[in-house]
Amino acid sequence: MMRRHYGDRLLKIILFGSYARGDFHDDSDVDYLVVLDEENVSPFTEVSATITARNAYYLDTFIPISVIVVSYSHYSTSNRIFYREVRKDGKCIYERGFKPLHQESRGVFSEC
Repeated sequence: MMRRHYGDRLLKIILFGSYARGDFHDDSDVDYLVVLDEENVSPFTEVSATITARNAYYLDTFIPISVIVVSYSHYSTSNRIFYREVRKDGKCIYERGFKPLHQESRGVFSEC
């Protein structure tokens, strides 16, 4: 879903939160940080553009997805606690130039 939507702009997808830590439960959402290869990223516009696909995924799996979209420069240089924690504890499940990581855990990683 993400690779189709963002195409060549997509640099990486990072799983963070309870799924990355391994302490998720039945009501947990799946948190993704999407890093784009461009400077001027409008997070609201980018996330809004994925609503239809995320809703379809939820209707198929009943697993809610949260997506945050940022530029690589913002992600790599921001000193906010959120970004420091994602850089430290997040799991990179897709990086341009490498094959996506696939796992079978509730179908969460089946398509990056």
